[in-house]
Amino acid sequence: MLPELRQPPGPEDEASSQGVASFQELLSSPDQQALAGISVAFYCGTACKVSLIPAVASEAFGARPDEVGQLFSALAAIAIVGTLVGGRLADALGSRRVLVACGTICAGGYLGAAASVQAHAKEQFLVCLAAWALAASIKSPALQAFAITAAPDDRRGAAL
Repeated sequence: MLPELRQPPGPEDEASSQGVASFQELLSSPDQQALAGISVAFYCGTACKVSLIPAVASEAFGARPDEVGQLFSALAAIAIVGTLVGGRLADALGSRRVLVACGTICAGGYLGAAASVQAHAKEQFLVCLAAWALAASIKSPALQAFAITAAPDDRRGAAL
């Protein structure tokens, strides 16, 4: 922008730059970097699930649209149960342990689902998706607990 067209910074610009600086300072923490990485990995997995499962289920296993809908409903029911269990597990075992276990199970679920598609094993595919859904839902309360404990007290809202 041309210098003569620039406006002097106002109070809104200063507040915005303070927020950016605070967020950058927060991300300098290894725990916050891990939190961001875990969040990205799990949300990418969810995006893949929503976009790929209908195509894979119909092409590889001949699933009809109503069967795909039933599959998503079953996965949602598993997620409800998993979220309730996840809070208790995070309290009992600690959020880091739960996150590591859930990440491992999710990775195994992804690999197992891919292998089952190659083998045309529908039941194995469904079991792998169920394992993934359960682990992904259990991780949610653990991820929130980890965010709370990893953030400094004065930046807890920014971390969440």
